[in-house]
Amino acid sequence: MSLDDRLREEFRRAAASAPAYLTPGTRELVVRRAAAVRRQRRVVLAVAASAVLVAAGLSVGLAVNPVGSPLLAGGPAPSSTRPSLSETPVATSSFTSPVYGYTVSYPTGWVVAGARTVWTHGKNSQADPGVSDIFQSPGKARVEIAVQNVPAGWSAARWESDFLSNPAPAQMAACYPRPQQWAAVTIAGHPGGLLGRVSWCGFTEGVVVIGQRAYVIKGVVDPNTLTADTFDMGVLNIMFASLRVRVASGTP
Repeated sequence: MSLDDRLREEFRRAAASAPAYLTPGTRELVVRRAAAVRRQRRVVLAVAASAVLVAAGLSVGLAVNPVGSPLLAGGPAPSSTRPSLSETPVATSSFTSPVYGYTVSYPTGWVVAGARTVWTHGKNSQADPGVSDIFQSPGKARVEIAVQNVPAGWSAARWESDFLSNPAPAQMAACYPRPQQWAAVTIAGHPGGLLGRVSWCGFTEGVVVIGQRAYVIKGVVDPNTLTADTFDMGVLNIMFASLRVRVASGTP
């Protein structure tokens, strides 16, 4: 078995224990992307080291040992130096969700497909078809919004912990950190958390609990493949700031 084959198998085992709401297809994409990142890292290191040696007047054969990559060792994933997916749109339109009752602004020219069923704790997944309102850009990027009632007697902290109840493996920890590690963000005027936003994750997700409802706003660069691009925070900032919600508890 080649080194790349062994790496692929290791990432496949890691992805098998990823958060439950990841579909099998997404898990396989993570495996392929992680392996590609490892291969790219070896090539970049080899070329850079060779250039230094040539500049010094040396000519040697160079073999780079990839062991110690942060993705394999469980260290922090490299921060993306790529720009956001697109420039922040200025013109916006408004949408009120028939299923969840919130109102939000979104870029004009995007197409909205409303949710057909509510996201119910213990019954279905945020990733199930028809559960999220989908805001589709003219390209591949889109935003998914789903709302779930917090179970009676639960605190916001308990819901957030349950939301990622399956700990992410070390190789994916940067994409799915525990709630205590989420970046601070303001959504609908309330304190929330931000996760993802690492280039190879392929998504950026804002989470906030308001009253007895949890709101998840997820920007996806491309739902069919993983990419080195990060989602445009300008789009998410528009939606975070414009979100208007119903505070009363009960069925969305």
